[in-house]
Amino acid sequence: MNGEIKEERLRLGIYIQENRESLNLSQSEFGKLIGKNASTVSRYETGSVSITDEMKKKIADVLGVDYYDMPGTPAPQTKLIVSKHTVPLLGAIVAGEPLETYEVVEEIGVRDDVIQKYPKAYALKVHGESMNKKITNGAIVYVNPQKELNNGEIGVIRINGTETTMKRFHKLNDGILLEPESWLPEFQSKIYRGLDAEELHIDGKIVSWAADPRETL
Repeated sequence: MNGEIKEERLRLGIYIQENRESLNLSQSEFGKLIGKNASTVSRYETGSVSITDEMKKKIADVLGVDYYDMPGTPAPQTKLIVSKHTVPLLGAIVAGEPLETYEVVEEIGVRDDVIQKYPKAYALKVHGESMNKKITNGAIVYVNPQKELNNGEIGVIRINGTETTMKRFHKLNDGILLEPESWLPEFQSKIYRGLDAEELHIDGKIVSWAADPRETL
C-alpha cells in the first residue's frame, strides 16, 4: 500500500477512535449505530481497510462531527461568500511554526449558516502550509471562541501567551499533540508535555473556511 494512503487511513482511524471513546461507546455499540460489527470498526480504527465516502458520512453523523473535518476528506469546493453578514477579521493565524499574531481589525463576509450557528465567530487569515490538505495558505478561517476542543478538532492554539498556531488537537495521557495536515513533509506533529503543555491555551475552534473573498472578486 502507498505509504501516504496508509498514513491517511491511520489518521482517520485514530480520529474515529478518539471521538467514539469521547462518547463512551464500545466498538460493538458504535458498530450497531453504523451498521457494522465490532471487528469492522476495529479495522477502521487501525487503518487496515479503506472507508467509503458514504460510510464516512454515516460515521460523521453518528459521532456528531463535520464530514469535511475528518482527516483525509477533501475540502469542499469553495464558494464565493455572498451574505449580508460580516464578522471581525482580527489578524493572521500561522499554519506552520508558531509566530506572534498581529492584528488588522476590519470586517469580512461570512456565510449565513456559519454566523447563525456561531454568532460570536471571528475570522483570521491563514499564513502557511502546515494544514494545506484542508486549509490553503491565504484562506480565511472562521473561529468560534472556546476554551476546549475535542480530540481531532482543528483549533487556534496559543503558545507562550502570544504565539499562535492552527493545528489538529489531541489530548494524550501524558501531554498534548498538535498535528499538522500538510502535503509537505517538513511539517511534523509535536507533543507538548509538562510545563510546555500547561502553557498551551485554546483560543477557539475552526468551524469553517473559505477563499479570501477580497481576492476572489
